[in-house]
This record gives sequence, C-alpha cells and structure tokens, in this order.
Amino acid sequence: MQCVLSSSSIHYEEYGEGKPILFFHALSLDLVSMRNVMEPLFTERIGWRRIYVDLPGMGGSPAEDWMRSSDDVLSVIIEFLEKLIPGQRFVLAGLSYGGYIARGVAFKQINRVDGMLLISPMIKARPADRQLPARVVVDKDEALLASLQNNEPTGFENFAVVQTEEIWEKYKRDVLSGAEKSDRTFLTSEFRTKGYAYTFESVLSDVSFQKPALIVLGRQDAVSGYEDAMRLIESYPRATFTIMDRAGHFPQLEQETLLLALTDEWLERVETEAGVARQDNGAAE
Repeated sequence: MQCVLSSSSIHYEEYGEGKPILFFHALSLDLVSMRNVMEPLFTERIGWRRIYVDLPGMGGSPAEDWMRSSDDVLSVIIEFLEKLIPGQRFVLAGLSYGGYIARGVAFKQINRVDGMLLISPMIKARPADRQLPARVVVDKDEALLASLQNNEPTGFENFAVVQTEEIWEKYKRDVLSGAEKSDRTFLTSEFRTKGYAYTFESVLSDVSFQKPALIVLGRQDAVSGYEDAMRLIESYPRATFTIMDRAGHFPQLEQETLLLALTDEWLERVETEAGVARQDNGAAE
C-alpha cells in the first residue's frame, strides 16, 4: 500500500487489527527484513495491527529532492503516523537505523508510545563517535566463503559473524533483497554525509521512556556496537537489555530463536499494560 502525504509518500504493508505496532528496518533494507522475522510471532496472537514501513529512499518509498537529513525522514514518518493512525497510541520496533527512527518518534510523541523494541539500534550517527568491539568471526564455512568470492560483493562477510549456509540464505532473503531496491544516490547523498545525525541527537536520552521495552544487542556487532546502547539503561527503566553472543549487527538472522523468545515476552508485557486483546479472553481493544 502507498500512503500519499503532503510532499512525499510511504509504502507499507499491514496485517491484523488492534493495537498499532510499527516496524522500521535498517538502512538500505526494506520492510521485508522485519516482516519475515516478526510475522511468525503473530500467527496465534490477536489484538495487533502490524504496520511494516519502507523508510524514504528504500523499498517502495521514494526519496524526494528536499530530503537531506534524518530530521527530514523523521518528519515524513510522523506525518505518516498522523494520517494512518491519527490520535491513536502505538508501539514501535526498529532495527539499526530503524531503531534510530523509532527513538526519534518516541522523543517527539512520547505520550502516545506504549512500548518499544530496539534491535542493534544505531545510537550515534557518526561512526567515529561509536564504541565498537573488534571485528571477529565466530563460525565460518570456508567453502561457502570461497564460493562467494567469485560473485559480486554482498557485505555478508562484513555483517555476519556466523558465516554459515543457513545464515547466508537468511541474509539473501532479508538483506540483499532489500538492498537491491534502495536508492543508492539518496543513501550516499548529503543525507548520509551531512544530515545523518538528528539535530537533537545529544538530548535523545534526556526523556525517560517509562513503558515496556526490549533492547537486543549483538556482542560481536562491529557496526553499531553494544556499549553505546548500554549507556541508555537509566533512560529505559522498564527495559530488558540483552547482549547476545554469536550475534553481529543482524541478530535476527544469527540468533533468531532467542530474539523471538525475548520479543514474545516483551509483547506479553506490552499487552498487560496497554490492554491489548488476548486470544484467551477474546476481548477486542
């Protein structure tokens, strides 16, 4: 579906009815990367309206000429919210840059957010400002890597710390499929070189988020790291913080089972506090 806004448009998919929960993907990817991982959680869970969003310049959402910063991207997402779910309370989930967008939305709309899930969130936009672990690989299929060397660069060896056939297949499905659709001109433009950080990044953590949250980090994530996110622990007094071993920047690929178990528990916490309908009582929100 395409939501036409005042000076842009957003492509999205939605499933189910009930409490809106918005999913934002990582930079260069598209909504498929979140939908493929998260939808199985809702097979037997009612009361949720799942909204998977393509961020501007990615997937089916075009980047307009006037978009030059993350502030601009955030303004589009907030306008999208106002049009799609005006006045409603909602829940946020974001991966990497999508986590940055989710935190921006919460900063601007704190009184409407009932929960937040952040997976490998980008905390510092400038790579030079990030505290990162050393780059390591914990599991490597040499035959697989040798076969990939004969193909076009994919980024797999830079992002994955578990480099096996299973993870490669997930990477192709969820990462490469979205990267092929992204607007490379936009993603290497002034948006990335000058406007990637919010103008208010330094005060993002000043607002205490008092609702149930889950922050999932990869112990071997050499892209966003885990240390910067852990420094936010006092800003999220209701959050579970998890640092996963055998996980790089995309723990949803390398530690999918554990991530889904943690997310399932987080959804239960949100349901309890936000009054989301549950399958066992049949109530509608």
